[in-house]
Amino acid sequence: MGRRRQFIAGTASGLTLIEVLIGMLLAVVVVVTAISVRYYLARHAKRADIYSNAGRLGLLFLEGWRSASTPGAYDPVASLGGNMTIAPGAAGPAAPGSFVTLETYHVVVDNVDYYVTLAYLDATTSQPAILNVSVGWKRHFEPGDVSVDGECLSLTTYD
Repeated sequence: MGRRRQFIAGTASGLTLIEVLIGMLLAVVVVVTAISVRYYLARHAKRADIYSNAGRLGLLFLEGWRSASTPGAYDPVASLGGNMTIAPGAAGPAAPGSFVTLETYHVVVDNVDYYVTLAYLDATTSQPAILNVSVGWKRHFEPGDVSVDGECLSLTTYD
């Protein structure tokens, strides 16, 4: 005759449904955590790239402006227009306190819209002219008013 298997309590070797569900839950938690960490790393890398480009753009404008004969005579569209897309007349970051605003420009670099405001103080008998470049951008990198939902980087130097 055939053999009969006997099951003795406590000797079964297998996984219960609860153990399988706990294992699946742990695997899902690990995968979701890995995906979210990767998302935030990519987001912060993009943000760091935006800040770096804004700094470079501000320095580019500032150094070009320093080469102009007078602060009011600088035209970045003529001097930098061949290297990037620059359009005057945009709404950008505000100029500091008593500075005279020369112009605000809309610049597109790597598909990100930047707004560059040039402001200056004329030279006096005791100090040279002061040049200020403020570079602003929206947090979601689209075109629009940077005063509402924007970030700004400002660079100032003597002429």
